[in-house]
Amino acid sequence: MFFILGGDGKEYGPVSVAKIQEWINAGRANLQTKARRANDPDWHPLGDFTEFGGAAATEPPLVRSTNPTAPVLAAEPTSHRPLAGLGLRFGAAFIDGFLKSLCMIPLYFVFMDMMRLAMQNPNEPLSPEQVSEAIMPAYLQCLPLYGVLAVIQITLLCVRSQSVGKLLLRIQIVDIQNDQPGGPVRAFLLRAFIPTIIEFIPFLGFGFWVIDTLFIFREDRRCIHDLMAGTRVVKL
Repeated sequence: MFFILGGDGKEYGPVSVAKIQEWINAGRANLQTKARRANDPDWHPLGDFTEFGGAAATEPPLVRSTNPTAPVLAAEPTSHRPLAGLGLRFGAAFIDGFLKSLCMIPLYFVFMDMMRLAMQNPNEPLSPEQVSEAIMPAYLQCLPLYGVLAVIQITLLCVRSQSVGKLLLRIQIVDIQNDQPGGPVRAFLLRAFIPTIIEFIPFLGFGFWVIDTLFIFREDRRCIHDLMAGTRVVKL
């Protein structure tokens, strides 16, 4: 059992190794948090104890809790905004995906025409040249639509730390340590842009997308792109 020295200078405990590990995983403590064994009067950083030698932690500033009975540990979010649930997260992703699909409407019409021609003339399949000639103009029509949507999404992520879907459902991307909006670096560059580049890598990209999506079922609802960016998604 251990005693923990909180950011308010008070001593809390005794607490178990498992409980402290939960605090480390939640970002409420780190390897620099002072602790002592129940039978030892001397304080040491958690990283000095063998029980926490393999724990990963950052060194965020200490904050003071508004609850006088709760331990004040490192990196405890000051606003305590609730996490966005699965329904809101999937809803926002559906809205953003639907907007992307709207940008492909010119291609949909071309594919429908090609299917109609194939059904009418099953013995005369279209040549690769005919397919290319039909698809390329429609693809060029999609690019401006994608460009407009990209500008809107990037602007919202940089300014409000929200995509269109998150804006409509009132959820936001915030820094895991202080609940402040992620901004251009965390919400856009680290959380959106770099993962998108990875997804374009053949084979690896699809595997990354699948695993990234499955991570949303974690207790903290943080996908791989959230872990990369140091963010979480909360309700407004």
